[in-house]
Amino acid sequence: METRKRLREIYLVVTNRIIALLQRDSVLVFEKSWKRTALVKSRNRKQQRIIFQDKIPLTSKSKRRIPACDAVLKKMYLPPDVRKSSSKPEYCVVSDSIFLPSIRCFRDLDSYYESLFHELIHATGHPMRLNRKESYDFRSEKSVCIEEIIAEIGSCYLKYYTGIGEKYFKNSVAYIQDWLNGFYYDKRLILYACKKAQDAVNYVLVTGARQNETRHERKIIE
Repeated sequence: METRKRLREIYLVVTNRIIALLQRDSVLVFEKSWKRTALVKSRNRKQQRIIFQDKIPLTSKSKRRIPACDAVLKKMYLPPDVRKSSSKPEYCVVSDSIFLPSIRCFRDLDSYYESLFHELIHATGHPMRLNRKESYDFRSEKSVCIEEIIAEIGSCYLKYYTGIGEKYFKNSVAYIQDWLNGFYYDKRLILYACKKAQDAVNYVLVTGARQNETRHERKIIE
């Protein structure tokens, strides 16, 4: 119950902030938070190296993590596979896998988890989870647009839930604004995307807890 109450507060605050920024006349500039990488192959595996093509400072080699952010994936019921990628963050609905570059490819840890959360929201649309039509209707430009907005709004909700929401908030709204450029601003579309994003976050944070409770009850009954 505490999680649901906290989420309702987050949904209200974050949704209002997104709408307020989008309704302004100013154009926000989206800045990519990760480096596109290319793997240079060598006969000796130890000599393989990564070439970074974009000018974003590397994070340290430290393997520090943010426990609250890692816990999000652990809470999710039927989570997708998370695999390393040498190119860019993306979710593949066919293999039900999230592909993420190494943490060192991001400007900081917050950016890494921001990308993970974005792809995690995409994964909730898979047919075996929420079966969200926008998640796999690639023939419709509007569906692709709405799906990207849903994923970014959902990522904002998860960032606020884990305590890293403020740092790149305007950059997230700039991403949403970029996807809206092909359409007239429609508050109903944003509210629809917010509702779908809330369903996705509830699946990630609440559904798993419900399943665990059900399993625990079954064990007690047995």
